[in-house]
Amino acid sequence: MPARTTSAILIERHGAPDVLVERVVPLRDPGPHEVRLRVDAAGVNFADLVMRAGMYGTVPPRPYSPGFEVAGEIVQAGAEAAGWRSGDRAVALIRYGGYARELIVPVQHLFRYADGMSPTEAAAVPVAFLTAWVALFETGNARPGDAVLVLSAGGGVGSAAVQLARWRGLRAIGTAGTETKRAFVVQRLGAEACFDSRGAWEQDVAALLGASEETGRLERATHELCAFLVEVLGIRAIPGRFPHRVGLHASCHGLRVLRQGCASERVETAPADPARRLLESIEGVEIAPLRRPDECCGFGGSFAVEEEAVSCLMGNDRIDDHRGAGAEVLTSTDASCLLHLSGIARRRDLSLRVMHVAEILEQACRDAAEASPA
Repeated sequence: MPARTTSAILIERHGAPDVLVERVVPLRDPGPHEVRLRVDAAGVNFADLVMRAGMYGTVPPRPYSPGFEVAGEIVQAGAEAAGWRSGDRAVALIRYGGYARELIVPVQHLFRYADGMSPTEAAAVPVAFLTAWVALFETGNARPGDAVLVLSAGGGVGSAAVQLARWRGLRAIGTAGTETKRAFVVQRLGAEACFDSRGAWEQDVAALLGASEETGRLERATHELCAFLVEVLGIRAIPGRFPHRVGLHASCHGLRVLRQGCASERVETAPADPARRLLESIEGVEIAPLRRPDECCGFGGSFAVEEEAVSCLMGNDRIDDHRGAGAEVLTSTDASCLLHLSGIARRRDLSLRVMHVAEILEQACRDAAEASPA
């Protein structure tokens, strides 16, 4: 019997959308706890675009097929695929491999979907709705009656968050960049209001909700990690060693919203940066002197998709500034910036390590604990 094959869209090299190619690839039989799924629809997510650009961390060696979520019909079930049989409709949540005609899926990654849903609708559910669920109810601990602000409410995760918020009895308020999207969020999704994300939406939200003691208390109690360590806990130094030259990237949000430093367009005395203060207190750390310490890395969420070439150019410029200053480790308090910069560094096959500030603090503390007598 000839070996089974299927067609799949592969990433063989990184770049623009035209690098994606369709190939015939081998397809093994499902194991005891797996099924072979015929793909009727596949979701396209931001992470897929980052994979294609070569800036996503957890992927297999090329060539591989992207695709986190698919919907389709089971055509072959493993001997111990309890509850599943050929002909069943299913949604699969996977890490990659979804851009294919057929694929093998472990049963723990399968979900049934309602008869009234089309495969296209079902394939758009897992990533967006699970992300929104975790953000709202597991991380945010939102409860009925709470007000939630959903940025980019017209997008995939944003529209899912609005729907979940309304379903659980929350006040859903959104932002979006066009009048069409704002009308969609209010009229179709049922948000209480949706403000212009390019305008003064902060004031609009404040005017809608009104000042409250709880809001003020929450604002006063919310801190960035390093600011919390320095300003609330009063930590002045971190024990241990981290013998490396470190480039500290200041994110746009950190500079212009959290005021952790001074942007060059402002003529004022720069406030103390708590992240820099903690890093400088660690034995062995040398802060690399950057030529442009407040320059944007070019990530910016959807900007990295809509202006991919500019985003990569800006990211490469930041990488070159850090390398030119002799940095061995690039760090920041902003995980989004680090995701972007680490992807660029990997794509260029650079030895530059990219670590969150918290990882450096943790490693130094671990060093101190190991060095201390038992």
